[in-house]
Amino acid sequence: MIERMRRLVRATPDWRGLTFLLAIVAAFLGVSFLLHMPHGPQHWTADLVTAYKSTHSATQHNKIALVYVSDKTLDPYPYLSPTHRGLLAELLTAVDAAKPAAIGWDFVIDRKTDPALDQALDDAIQSAQSKLVLGAALMADGAGSAYQRKYLDKANRPIGHLHFGGHHNPLVVSDDVVRHMSGDKGYDPYPNRFASALADQVNVHFHPKSHYISWLLEPEDKSEQFLTLSAEQVLGRAGGPPLPIADMLRDRIVLVGGNFSDRDQHLTPLSVRSHERSPGLFIHAQILAQILDTRTMREAGTVMQVVIVMAAFVFGFWVGRTSSRLPIVIELASVAALVLAAGLAFMWFSFILPYNAIVIAWLAGVAAGHYGKHAHA
Repeated sequence: MIERMRRLVRATPDWRGLTFLLAIVAAFLGVSFLLHMPHGPQHWTADLVTAYKSTHSATQHNKIALVYVSDKTLDPYPYLSPTHRGLLAELLTAVDAAKPAAIGWDFVIDRKTDPALDQALDDAIQSAQSKLVLGAALMADGAGSAYQRKYLDKANRPIGHLHFGGHHNPLVVSDDVVRHMSGDKGYDPYPNRFASALADQVNVHFHPKSHYISWLLEPEDKSEQFLTLSAEQVLGRAGGPPLPIADMLRDRIVLVGGNFSDRDQHLTPLSVRSHERSPGLFIHAQILAQILDTRTMREAGTVMQVVIVMAAFVFGFWVGRTSSRLPIVIELASVAALVLAAGLAFMWFSFILPYNAIVIAWLAGVAAGHYGKHAHA
């Protein structure tokens, strides 16, 4: 086959045209990499497979619980934002009393409110007996950043930043879908991600091989992915018989945060199924579950991607030169086959195939081979 490829390349009649085509392909791949532009189809296929073929556990995750403060929780209070510090103090004390394995506190404290209420929250943090990780937001220097720093310094607890990973470029519009956890570096002064900081508290130090989040779908027994309670239930204000909160939360990592209609709501690959946004706390729980379960997605490194793309072009060139079928038929069939291959790679090996780069190189190779053949004829 190698010798046949050599003969086919020698037979190419228009080296200038082929060189121009290769330059266009290389430039498009380069621009695509820098701007992240062609990831629409790739993300669409990956999101679709993620939403339907990710991990289904047998039952609810037994190490994580979520406690939400919602708009309904704040009905008795005079304002919605910032979240009432007296309520937060009561809630933290109630969760701590259940003796959880650790508490993740997903509230950004970046401004003062009533001094007595602010002090009540400070006191609850200081007196908590559980391992407690505080969430922090990365923000520009200013009054909010200074107040947050003072609050965190006074608390003297482990800190995890609350941001997710993603591609941000001023030249293109992001689709704002959370697919990645944040990186491990470049987030000073809070370099540790929230979920990793929580896992550290229970002596789990697993580092996924890829920043892609490995999502948990609805368990096979149709329960929720994670035990989920409202703040009202934890505080005994939900009406009806009281729940055995201590038994429900004991020895779990309890993530406490907001589920508000107007903020911290995100699209994820799971939105393909429900068209709903998920609270940030739920996404942190997904990342934490992935770390605790030592699950990981896999991606091709830069060298492997270059090799795969080059191989796709060479093979496409060979097919274009040797096939008697119309190139449009070959192109449609090959794209369908690559979509299938990307899905199978995800399902069987948790591998993210560089679908778009392969498609671009393959189609360019088919076109170069086919039209070069006809020009020679």
